[in-house]
Amino acid sequence: MDEPELPLSANELAVRLVSLRNARRERQAAQRRIQNRRKSLSAQERRTVLEKTDGRCHICGGFVQDRWEADHVLSYSGGGHDATANYLAAHSLCNNYRWDYTPEEFQWVLKIGVWARKRMEEKSRLGDEMRKRFFRYEVRRANRREGAPQFVAAIMENTEVPRSEPSKANKPPRTPFTALQGQYLAFI
Repeated sequence: MDEPELPLSANELAVRLVSLRNARRERQAAQRRIQNRRKSLSAQERRTVLEKTDGRCHICGGFVQDRWEADHVLSYSGGGHDATANYLAAHSLCNNYRWDYTPEEFQWVLKIGVWARKRMEEKSRLGDEMRKRFFRYEVRRANRREGAPQFVAAIMENTEVPRSEPSKANKPPRTPFTALQGQYLAFI
């Protein structure tokens, strides 16, 4: 499959996406019924998997540091086995977003994601709304993480993040969230 076939209408696209999601859920449910335990990789097997990608994430191409996952090339729920030949190194974030999608479903996710990012960059009404909603979604995710700064919840109370930054003299130290907020401010 080179590229997913474009349905004849937007409604048919929605039906296709739901169909792909439902098929994935059915595969996952069937795999859970089998209840085969996945085997853990030994330290040597993990080194072998990491060497196959020359220390890079096979999804985004970035260097893999200490924490990485051995990603099934053919998903476990799709019948993939726990053999080193079926694993490639991946960042946890990349692997979790790639998740258990079929090739067609993953290609749609990529295409829709790139299209959405372009709308956000254009600063259209649709792009502004998507950007704001996505930012709120990411703040909620950050707030659920252990050790999240308390002020993240306070920001969630507001529908807008203030656009003005403090003067350099009064600038608070940068934390992961203020770095994220700074990216958002530069983006809008």
